[in-house]
Amino acid sequence: MAPTTLLAVLVATVAVLLSPAVSRAQCTGAEIFCASVSIGAPPPPPRAQVVVVQPAPPPPPVVVYRPAPPPPPPAVVVVEPAPQPVVTYDTVYEVAPEDARGLGLHAHLGGMGGERVAMGGIAGAVRWRPDLGHFALDLGMAVYGGEDYQGMRRVEVPFTANLLYFFNPRSRLQLYGLVGLGASFASAESYDGVWDVGGFEPDEARDFAYVGMLGGVGLELRLGRHWAVNGDVRGFVRRRVDDHPEPEFVERDALGRPTGRATDTSGGVVGTLGATLYF
Repeated sequence: MAPTTLLAVLVATVAVLLSPAVSRAQCTGAEIFCASVSIGAPPPPPRAQVVVVQPAPPPPPVVVYRPAPPPPPPAVVVVEPAPQPVVTYDTVYEVAPEDARGLGLHAHLGGMGGERVAMGGIAGAVRWRPDLGHFALDLGMAVYGGEDYQGMRRVEVPFTANLLYFFNPRSRLQLYGLVGLGASFASAESYDGVWDVGGFEPDEARDFAYVGMLGGVGLELRLGRHWAVNGDVRGFVRRRVDDHPEPEFVERDALGRPTGRATDTSGGVVGTLGATLYF
């Protein structure tokens, strides 16, 4: 080894031994070694590594996408007809206004009897009863026949106009009162039993005309919306108004002689039983 080379190696060795710090150097290529020697003040201590710990970010929110519910089906509107009123025929008879009929046809059988009177017949009337209320108007006509107080065969045709008042018009069984005016026309004949040519000839025939008033009380039983049965008792007072000069009623004694008392005013009681059809 050359002396210069050996001297250089020694110097480098001493420098390495006397130096407080030796740093490594990387060698590359075909160099035998490479070193970096720092002679002088010691190197500064290594800086402490600052580690910043950050919290983990929150997980992203979980969003669940659900499909929107289908729209509800369209509402079905069912229009039902208004319920028809139910008519019951219990203790109380209720009828709707549209079913209340104000016009009716009435018919009845009537008769009166007594010690010397036996008459009967049939009657018909037009009855107007608005909305089945308390009041009714009855316009009627009848035909009666039989034996009258004088013992004569009589046929009588009365005409009446009656005002009826129903005390409980919505009940099945209705109580009513009536008052009215009337006019009547009668034809009476008496026979002595003698056979004449062509049959029995009356020995007396008379025509009568009367005006008077009547009143009574009765019951009407409702059988349905349109049908009812009726019965009443009617009393009447009337006066003869024809132009015949002789009085109709002459009082006689037990021997049949006139007592001098006579009148053209009479009265009586008639019972009726019939039915009414309301439209």
